[in-house]
Amino acid sequence: GSAESTAEYIFARGTFNLRPQQQKKEDEEGGNLMEEFDAAMSVASKRGLKMLVSNPDLVRPDGKDSPMPGQLGATYASLGGDVTYVGKPHPFIYDHALHILRNKFGITDPSRVCGIGDVMYTDILGARNAGMGSVLIADGVHASELGIEQGLGSRPSEESLRALLDKYQDCGKPTHIAKHFQWE
Repeated sequence: GSAESTAEYIFARGTFNLRPQQQKKEDEEGGNLMEEFDAAMSVASKRGLKMLVSNPDLVRPDGKDSPMPGQLGATYASLGGDVTYVGKPHPFIYDHALHILRNKFGITDPSRVCGIGDVMYTDILGARNAGMGSVLIADGVHASELGIEQGLGSRPSEESLRALLDKYQDCGKPTHIAKHFQWE
């Protein structure tokens, strides 16, 4: 039978490995991946399968309209499915990281830890809720809202930063803002 008919649980990590390369291209050009996903998840939800979402992001960092795990989880929940989220901003990932830092490095104060990310409603919110500092990477997911190009390290204007922080005020303010993140 089909996977949704025989599976014991669903692990939502994304749809990027579900298709052969040619079909991925067709999906990006208006294919029927989400229609197939909805049909399969309808069957799975009726069977009472639980879904684990490892990365609750709703949009891709590159801005392309491709279903991210958070979108898949939201769709499954809208079909009546039982969804558990373990990635940012949900506590499990922060609790686990702090446990490791405590046991391996003796760091017991979460305020000595800084979360880094490019999404206000996952990265910055999660760090705030865990009692950590945070760094918002400006040229990531929110780049267009800040009036800059993604991934180029451009500096956003004071006005656009203020507007972004006002829009996402419920997420808390990042401790720091960096225009770009890159290992060298």
